[in-house]
Amino acid sequence: MTIEDASMLSYVSTSCLSTHFSGLRYSPDGTCLLTNHVLDNTLHVYEPNSSKCAKPVITTRFASPVYDYCWFPSMDSTDPSTCAYLASARDQPLQLWDAWTGAMRASYIARDDKDELTAANCCVFSPDGTLIYAGYRNAVRVFRTDMPGLDCEVRKTVDSRRSKDGQRGIISCIAPNLDGSLYAVGSYEGSIYLYDERCNGAVTSLDPGTFTCKGVKINSRKAMKASASSASDMESIAERAKERWMDRNVGLGITSLKWGVEGELYSASRRGGAVVSWDIRNMGGVSRRYKRDGDTNQTLEFDLDPTGRLLLVGDRGGKARVYDTKTGEEGKGLSSSDVGGDEEIDEWDAVNGVGFSSIECNGVTGKLAVVTGERHYGGVPRGRSEQQESDESEDDEDEDEKDKDEEGMDVDEDDSDADDSEDDSDMHRGGKVIVFKFKYSSTT
Repeated sequence: MTIEDASMLSYVSTSCLSTHFSGLRYSPDGTCLLTNHVLDNTLHVYEPNSSKCAKPVITTRFASPVYDYCWFPSMDSTDPSTCAYLASARDQPLQLWDAWTGAMRASYIARDDKDELTAANCCVFSPDGTLIYAGYRNAVRVFRTDMPGLDCEVRKTVDSRRSKDGQRGIISCIAPNLDGSLYAVGSYEGSIYLYDERCNGAVTSLDPGTFTCKGVKINSRKAMKASASSASDMESIAERAKERWMDRNVGLGITSLKWGVEGELYSASRRGGAVVSWDIRNMGGVSRRYKRDGDTNQTLEFDLDPTGRLLLVGDRGGKARVYDTKTGEEGKGLSSSDVGGDEEIDEWDAVNGVGFSSIECNGVTGKLAVVTGERHYGGVPRGRSEQQESDESEDDEDEDEKDKDEEGMDVDEDDSDADDSEDDSDMHRGGKVIVFKFKYSSTT
């Protein structure tokens, strides 16, 4: 199964600002989008109902970079009391914000052994919304949603600092399963553990460093000596070396976890070249691997549609890949060519956020959103070489000097400063949020 007849419904563009989008959270009722603007440390709520959503309906400003954010799981736009989202920022407590008024509803404070405020690296609600799971170094803290403040349960992932057992490192992502009985925890050390909510203990651990690829078992934590079966297997030595490097780093630094409808667990890692799925019923290894271009330091998200049949994967190459989770085959993805002839959105940066809407996904039609954005040092957009940019800039300078000579004017000494400021502002080209409507297409 894949998607077809994708048509753009709405979009938001920040190409004129010195910032870009990072990540995307579709509201549970499918009416709102929540995304992060990196440079100005803000969260924006959009309602993608018009052809162009130029302004957010709610803007939440933070004094420091935002680490993570999520919607209240029972959010319904017809009930304002459920319209809320949770956010974690550096050097700040967890904060629950009202999506209707933009006011802060509650704070959930965590303090370390020195009685100093410590920020959560990740946060997520339990499926029923009664609990909040927050990740810290060597610990998961559990807050009750109806009891803001300092009260929380500290669940340490290691017995002590010197202990070699348990899950060490900064907890980077947490994902409760659909019924809330289990929750998966990933860390920047590259480990994935499953914990039982009923007994507050670790059930088992998964090894992201070991997976099966092309019939060969590869361990990413050990030196790997592999060669292609023939010279025609890969186009060049450079591509073969890059693929080996990506394979070795698949299990390093878990950044995203998500449960499927049939109980399988999906994970992605920092600079990882694949999203991998785990069959929890069989702990022998990874069941499937979905390739992507993940050669970037920013988090590239993935999402499953409500039926669990389609996997949407963000890609650094400026496209969103679509996979059939039943067969593992890659279908027709989304790129800038699917948008149309609008010049304002004809180029995509890295797709760092993707999400399916929970409404209108009935196995016949569906709605999804993608978020693009990345840093561009020197102001050279994707798809344009530095030589082209330098040639055009030289032509522009020649034309400016010619015009000034004709008018008898000298070159202003502040021109160099202006050029420098333009280069600084072009370090971040902006980003785009694009909403598509599509049809399900069976490939079998």
